[in-house]
Amino acid sequence: MTNGKLTTRLLAVAAVAFLAGMLASTVLSNLAAIVIGVLAGAAGGLVALRLQTKARAAPAPAAPKAPDVEEMLRGLLHLNVEARTRGFAAEMLERTERAIDLLRELLPVVNGELSSNGLTWEVNRAATEYLPHLVGTYAGAAGSADAELVGEAAASMAALIGALERAQHAVHTQREDELGVAAKFMSARFGAAGA
Repeated sequence: MTNGKLTTRLLAVAAVAFLAGMLASTVLSNLAAIVIGVLAGAAGGLVALRLQTKARAAPAPAAPKAPDVEEMLRGLLHLNVEARTRGFAAEMLERTERAIDLLRELLPVVNGELSSNGLTWEVNRAATEYLPHLVGTYAGAAGSADAELVGEAAASMAALIGALERAQHAVHTQREDELGVAAKFMSARFGAAGA
């Protein structure tokens, strides 16, 4: 609703409240009814004025913030350090670093040339959600010696690497159908469950 329509409706409400009070004072013809009418009209007017001021002062919605590729790359560096300092098994460390290398290559491209493609969203999520989740899951599972969970995290990491390699191929070939398939695969495999 526009400010003009809002103002008109609010002033109408205030006028109706005032008239209702005046009508009550005429019917009841006593001082209490007159006071109530005046107070009701004044209160309605104040409410209308306050709402109109709030409507004018409301800030315009902010434009969505573009992803910060440098921030995502710094996050990947922190994940690499975390994997190394937590003593990941050699195979898992190698997989983690492979995923990081793929993301380091993909992030600038998908946020530049392909920024309107669905693959951009999924690659960004791989860097900010999927991979950090897998690293954290593996670190927790390895610390608790839960062999089943360690195996699941390792298998999920292998699947993420496969998805990133398909994304890399799609980016290099610039085929729209492959870009869409890579995005859908990543979303289906990692999006719903959060990795």
